[in-house]
Amino acid sequence: MKIKKFVLAPAVFALVALFGANVALAAGPALSVGMTPVIVTQNGTAATPNVTFATLRLSATSSTEDILVSAIPMTVTAGNGGSTSNLSNCRVVNLSNGSVLNTGSNVSSFINNGSNSITLDTPLRIAAGTMVDVAIRCNIIASNAINNTYSVSVSPFSVVARSASTNTGFTPTAGEGVPTPPIMVTTTGTIGTTIPVIIPGLPNTGMGGNASTNVALLALAGLVTAAGFAYTRRFAR
Repeated sequence: MKIKKFVLAPAVFALVALFGANVALAAGPALSVGMTPVIVTQNGTAATPNVTFATLRLSATSSTEDILVSAIPMTVTAGNGGSTSNLSNCRVVNLSNGSVLNTGSNVSSFINNGSNSITLDTPLRIAAGTMVDVAIRCNIIASNAINNTYSVSVSPFSVVARSASTNTGFTPTAGEGVPTPPIMVTTTGTIGTTIPVIIPGLPNTGMGGNASTNVALLALAGLVTAAGFAYTRRFAR
């Protein structure tokens, strides 16, 4: 019995040390941003309001602090003869309750073909361990469009975020987008083509960005425990 206690103790201590180190590494603010973009086609003279150009998943599931997001920079591209001057009232909408996060002076009267940024009226607070899904929506004004296309992209690393606890800014990481089926977007008398893009990663385990680390630690812990039992059986004979 003494031999068993002596051999198993290191395995137990190794497990505690491994998971303790992982918790230490995970401490602090963290935000992953995933995007599901939509390519919108405009065809005809009628105006089309409230068109979704992209959805974003803002995930603080691996953060130990609440996160504040104050601005979402984006790149808008018009193609096939389209012009971003046909877009207006671009805004960020919280998909959980439909609230518009930028109003008044924070709604740009002009959309550049290229870099733009949407500043939120009040920083969006994302509680530690949770996620918030938002959509970028714009109106398309009436024009003599023929198969004009528009697309919006957001770099995860450019989203303006900071810790709600320390007010310290940090750079978000790339994460998984909103898992949605193909969406048919109706614009001025035609149907747009939706191309969902989800950044690949491990399955959603609720562990956020630490999923791969936790899997590795579990595997290593299992090897340590197995070795301990094997050693115990050898000397217990």
